[in-house]
Amino acid sequence: MKNHLARHRLFLLCVLSLFAVPSYAATIRGTVTDPLGAIITNAKVQLLSGNQVIASAVTGSDGKYQLETSQSGRFHLRAAAPSFAPTDSDPFYITSKETTTQDVSLRVPNVSQEVVVTATGVPTSEAQVGTSVTVLAPQDYQNKLDVFEPLRSVPGLQVTQTGQHGGTTALFIRGGNSNANKALIDGVPANDIGGDFEFGNLSATSFDRIEVFRGPDSILYGSDALAGVVNLTTRRGMTPLPELTYSVDGGRALTCAR
Repeated sequence: MKNHLARHRLFLLCVLSLFAVPSYAATIRGTVTDPLGAIITNAKVQLLSGNQVIASAVTGSDGKYQLETSQSGRFHLRAAAPSFAPTDSDPFYITSKETTTQDVSLRVPNVSQEVVVTATGVPTSEAQVGTSVTVLAPQDYQNKLDVFEPLRSVPGLQVTQTGQHGGTTALFIRGGNSNANKALIDGVPANDIGGDFEFGNLSATSFDRIEVFRGPDSILYGSDALAGVVNLTTRRGMTPLPELTYSVDGGRALTCAR
């Protein structure tokens, strides 16, 4: 009788082990705020993989949310609340058993909100900075050859070029000297010894955004940022498969005959 019960219990344990599923889940948590940093309650937050909704949650009285998924891969968040435009976060990758924090800043409808780093050194909403910062996106210089060409449209900037295309180029911010500007490429200082930086050698198609801070910021970047800071961000791939981006320029040469 005892042997029969022992075999019966062993059989039940084997059956239960077949249906056992590991409870591994990735956790995404964070806070939803408005452009000025105030928390947003009752905001709907969705976790998406492409266009598929994986999970959803609503922020509490503290503006925080938490999502869980058993899937691994590349996701992004979409947050929405009354009187704000739906806002998508940057894509991020997460695996099971991993926890990540993803804060979302909702934007006002029909108003573009940019995250800038030149004024504070850390990603901050442009509305919270309160300084003279201009962000140029690819659509602002899609028909330009060189980086210095879209800089001409930024208030307070003067660009001079010596000779023809490819000649020495100097940038003056708010009347400051050309060697008083801090030039950053992906956050790395790129100035020559003495503070000069040659903008005429950079192609506009190489950069995903151009951020210009007008004003002295020597406390954060040193004495070579007495007039302003120009931060150039190169393009980065965001697709799981290789993607090719190209541009073509055309024209004709004009000749004068006597």
